[in-house]
Amino acid sequence: MSGSFYERLETYADAVALIDGGVEISYASLTRSAQQVSDQLGRDRQLVFLEARNDSASIAAYLGCLRGGHPVYLFGSQDAERAEGLAEHYRPNVILRVREDAVETEWRHRQTLALHPDLRVLLSTSGSTGSPKFVKLSERNIHSNTESIAEYLELTARDRAATSLSFNYSYGMSVVNSHLAVGASLLLTERSVSEHAFWDEFTAGGATSFAGVPYTFELLRRGGEAWARSPSLRYITQAGGRLSPEHVRHFAALGASSGWRFYVMYGQTEAAPRIAYLPPEYADAYPDCIGVAIPGGELSLLDPSGHPVLDAGPEGELAYRGPNVMMGYALATADLATDETPPLLLTGDIARRNEQGLYQIVGRTSRIVKPFGVRINLDELQEQVRALVPGAVCAGDDGRIVIACPPPASDAEIAELPSRLAVAYNLPVFLFHVRAVTEVPLLGNGKTDIQAVLALAPAAPAQGTGVGGDAGLFSRLARRAAVALGLSREESPAGWGSVGAIFEAFLEGRPIDDDSSFEALAGDSLSYVQTHLALEDYLGVVPDDWDQWSVADLERLRAGEAPRRDLAGRAKLKIQPTEASLLPSVRAFNARMEAGGSPWRFYDTEVPDWLAAQDGTATWRDYFLAVDGEDGAVRGGFILKQQPFLLDGDITLVGNTQGPVSEGIVDQRFGALGGVLLKEALARQPLQIGWGSSKRKAEVLAQAGWPSRQVPILLQIVNANAFLRRSGLLRRNAAIARGADLLAASGLGSFGNSLLQRLIGVSISATPRFLMTEEAEFGRWADSVWEGARGSYGLVAVRDAEALRTVMPAGQWPDAIPLKVEVEGAVVGWAALRDRTLSGDAFFGDLRVGSVIDILALPGHERTVAAAAAQRLRERGVDVIGTIVAHGSWIRAFRQAGFAVLHGRRNVSFSPALSREAGGFDALVQRAHLTLIDGDGPRIF
Repeated sequence: MSGSFYERLETYADAVALIDGGVEISYASLTRSAQQVSDQLGRDRQLVFLEARNDSASIAAYLGCLRGGHPVYLFGSQDAERAEGLAEHYRPNVILRVREDAVETEWRHRQTLALHPDLRVLLSTSGSTGSPKFVKLSERNIHSNTESIAEYLELTARDRAATSLSFNYSYGMSVVNSHLAVGASLLLTERSVSEHAFWDEFTAGGATSFAGVPYTFELLRRGGEAWARSPSLRYITQAGGRLSPEHVRHFAALGASSGWRFYVMYGQTEAAPRIAYLPPEYADAYPDCIGVAIPGGELSLLDPSGHPVLDAGPEGELAYRGPNVMMGYALATADLATDETPPLLLTGDIARRNEQGLYQIVGRTSRIVKPFGVRINLDELQEQVRALVPGAVCAGDDGRIVIACPPPASDAEIAELPSRLAVAYNLPVFLFHVRAVTEVPLLGNGKTDIQAVLALAPAAPAQGTGVGGDAGLFSRLARRAAVALGLSREESPAGWGSVGAIFEAFLEGRPIDDDSSFEALAGDSLSYVQTHLALEDYLGVVPDDWDQWSVADLERLRAGEAPRRDLAGRAKLKIQPTEASLLPSVRAFNARMEAGGSPWRFYDTEVPDWLAAQDGTATWRDYFLAVDGEDGAVRGGFILKQQPFLLDGDITLVGNTQGPVSEGIVDQRFGALGGVLLKEALARQPLQIGWGSSKRKAEVLAQAGWPSRQVPILLQIVNANAFLRRSGLLRRNAAIARGADLLAASGLGSFGNSLLQRLIGVSISATPRFLMTEEAEFGRWADSVWEGARGSYGLVAVRDAEALRTVMPAGQWPDAIPLKVEVEGAVVGWAALRDRTLSGDAFFGDLRVGSVIDILALPGHERTVAAAAAQRLRERGVDVIGTIVAHGSWIRAFRQAGFAVLHGRRNVSFSPALSREAGGFDALVQRAHLTLIDGDGPRIF
């Protein structure tokens, strides 16, 4: 049937559309009411905020907005305060509220806003209570999902749904849409299924269905089964979160015996909202599955590298493709004018596909935490806990795991749960916080309020602390100096009983006595950070060389007694700048690393090969070494790069620690040295960025209070046959190599590459005509771009011509090729390119690789400059092009220029001091522009 459902309501004329308070409202009447709202808003498109209730006036207002093409944000009456804050942020033209069955219109202004012609509905995402983020839904999104739902639920005009969910919730909205699309009816109510009055209305109104979230079915099981025998009930749907397999079987069996069907469904607001459903006939055999894609949609799985998982069994991130996938997110009014439809919706859920083709959710990427480096899936842990304490819910971060236990959990069960989990996961018992609650905290949409659960226990000491401030992770010494001098005592806020207990907690149960030291126990860098934190809380002040102190000496220090070694005594390892006399020791260190099988080495030169400190240069690198005080041997080192950044408009010197490289990799006696070196680097420069691909370093930084997120590699294959024949990745496996050779020899390689590009969602968008010119070096033309672009980012390295010539000097490493990009005679941006033929590279083999190592553009020209960079590298004859950028606008620009997005390949993190300086990590990371030249430079391409 042609036309969106809300454009053809008149088709059903005198049929009953709504039953509101016992009053039947026809489709003709509903259409007239909707048209009145549309006429009142006028012909010019308005941005509308609508307080959506489960009543006829609200639904008429909603349909009036859709019919008039006015984008509408739906909010509930309980969200009125937040909606007012969003109104100040987005500046809607008008706010509609229903009072006494009439629509009240509050005009805020009549200015014309830039609104995308396809935009129709704005919805808040789950858990985004404190965020201004909207999901943008188009006419196509809403209509296609409505048609799909109506198809698999087999809806007809005879159906009548009770509005058991809030209308402003995407699930509730879909119930309204799908029934009105087929001429069915809606029984309007705001009652809960736990109320007898709901079922009285349900029966009297002849309702055929209702929808529920997991909590709905918890309530239904507690209240008996009389409702299940309602004579008009045809089917029930469940979504909004995972329902336990036992509950799925129960309700499926109850439906089978009572004559109705039970549909388990899966969706996200970003998909308008339905993605998958489990055909009822599979509910008993596969109660833990979400089923199959909705009609017109396609589900797939991606491995951590972004490649499709084709076999049944292995896990991957669940991805969805379909016409109902949103137009992208809005964070500001300007975003309402854009269409950023992702080619593939990455759900954030980890799933597997069985032999029957049914998908099963097994966890969530955002529900993965790593306390002490141990990967824990909170969903799996929650299932294990629920086997002991039914209804329990889990929340957590890298510093704590909180478990809320509702009745009838006993005191004994709650008391023993931490120790049981500690044994099961080989983690310290203090990590697990178990709390009895009268009821599980819920959000307005019926889902668990994860943040409320997390708030039941205090953050671990590592959370929210930082280096370089008055609450620094390694530098709280000043405020506790009185403790060290014996002038005062401070009890341990973490409740530690002894140094020995701390060592036992963080050193994996190794035998510990009074003579044990952290160094002798072979503690590593990760446990060094956590042990230092705990000792700092227990002792008040921690000696620089505490890892070499015995348990007994550390206890004497806390008691105020003189330890066997003076507090200010010289540490065994001294960290100092590299000097010529130490170079032979560096070479000996490198030889030991090689003999131990480590690929890591340290520079055996006194002057850095890149960005050596010179008079008049604002960016430089220094080498530092850890030297053994007993024999003069070098045991490790790090490089500290310091560079001027623009931080919220102010020039600020920001550091980046490269390395550290530690002998602990091959000799466990020095396992803690990596943490010591990071501590030293932070003491020298508290404001630092972490920008690299080392997983282990990212874990250590996370334990030291550095929040982080992953950013993708952006890759474009230019010469598919060369990639098939010479990629190091494809050569690792003989069978894969033979298959690649066959594709290349058959001439199908290029076709396969084109197909791959389409499958992973790459689409090359049209760009304006531009002129590009390779330059010998960055000239004054680059200054105009810097001045025009600098205000677009909250954190960006200074990128005027002088700074660029320092970081990328002509004729020297990193061998950058400056590319100037002009549109209509004006410079709109530039890119720094590399063109190298590799040899024996683990990933690229001996391919000719082009990379975009730095890039900048005037606002609005990012796509043009990204396309120019890619085109120039293709013209130079490279086989593959790669880059890594942190800012969303540049990731989007490269994607539009034909680059594949390979997720989770590089970590961006900020030291706690830098995060605090910018108002928090989340506030800063979205505004940071980082490229391959930042940090340790373009060493991966």
